[in-house]
Amino acid sequence: MRALDLRQVLRAAYRLDGDDGDWLRELANAAVPGLPPGVAVIAYTCRLADDVAVEIDNLLLGFGDPQFLDIVPRVLRAMDPVDIRAWFGRGYASTSEVFQRALPEESLHAGVPDFLGANTVDANGSGLVIGVALSERTRTAPRERVLWSRAMAHVSSAYRLRRGLRRCPTGAEAIFGLQGAVEHAEKHLKDSKASSRLRAAVLARSAALEAPRADQALETWQALVDGRWSLVDVFESDGKRYVAAYRNRVEPRFTLALTRRQREVVELVGRGLNNGQIAYRLGVTESSVASHLQVARHKLGVRSTTELVSVFRTLTHPERRHGELLGGLQVVRACSASRRGSLTNAEMAVCELVGRGMTNEQIGCERGVSPRTVANQIASILDKLGLRSRREIASL
Repeated sequence: MRALDLRQVLRAAYRLDGDDGDWLRELANAAVPGLPPGVAVIAYTCRLADDVAVEIDNLLLGFGDPQFLDIVPRVLRAMDPVDIRAWFGRGYASTSEVFQRALPEESLHAGVPDFLGANTVDANGSGLVIGVALSERTRTAPRERVLWSRAMAHVSSAYRLRRGLRRCPTGAEAIFGLQGAVEHAEKHLKDSKASSRLRAAVLARSAALEAPRADQALETWQALVDGRWSLVDVFESDGKRYVAAYRNRVEPRFTLALTRRQREVVELVGRGLNNGQIAYRLGVTESSVASHLQVARHKLGVRSTTELVSVFRTLTHPERRHGELLGGLQVVRACSASRRGSLTNAEMAVCELVGRGMTNEQIGCERGVSPRTVANQIASILDKLGLRSRREIASL
């Protein structure tokens, strides 16, 4: 089995020079060795409008028939909203694993029944996809999904940093030598706990780049430091390398009576990320994420993560707001008044996966249980929430 080393993807992602087209091409070239052979390599940046309509900003063909440059936009326009949310919620998946129906005729006529892609979407809806068109249907391995999901978390952070520096060019808040020595730091970082955390992250990053195993590298080098900074290589004219820390926070799209970190966590939960993925993206611990979610649920008066996701979707789409008044906000309650019991953690996880359009077999594979167990959990969910169909669960 081929060794999957995605460190070159991270190195390409954190290149800040050049325009977005050149950057995307270098990123795609770095990603190709980690993808299975296909008939074409396609990469694009995009925006998710209202979380469903994909608007492509940059589209390039790494290799393959130029017709794919026309096929990809048509495929995206034909995608069901549930499929789009599921696709961008997985990080790395083939369309046959996620989509509820076959690819459109244009793709099938081109001899491409499946497409496997690494993808990411930021809190503000900015997304990026790198993938291959395949001549046969495929399934991704669990370990590959984990590694690619982590790599694409870095790509998302790097893409956000590029956009932020383009809008408002700023310098690094701190610069470190490769061994962690502070070469420069803004006043608020000097002799502070934050500076110590940054130094530890610089050392962990240096070790990750030299680690003998690629999976170890992606475990120790998280996408952000303390939810605030990205680490980027910078070079002096003599070729000497340093590590710069740029402020690069996630930007939630709504304001509430929540702290910034709580809003960041709620935003990423609403994007379909689990606690481990959120912790990796923000550079914090899973227990910290769980604590922020618990406080956010309490402040918003909801009792589960499923309800919290419904609140998120309503807050980010004001024209859809309806239901009862909650904390001064009109929100959609995820659970009806006829609730007959609270969901278990496993049932809440199943709810979220049903909402992504996954079948019982796919949910079982994702959670490491049998399809029969998933079916029993769905039956329990329907009973507890007073719902009648799988579609009603997906609409929560």
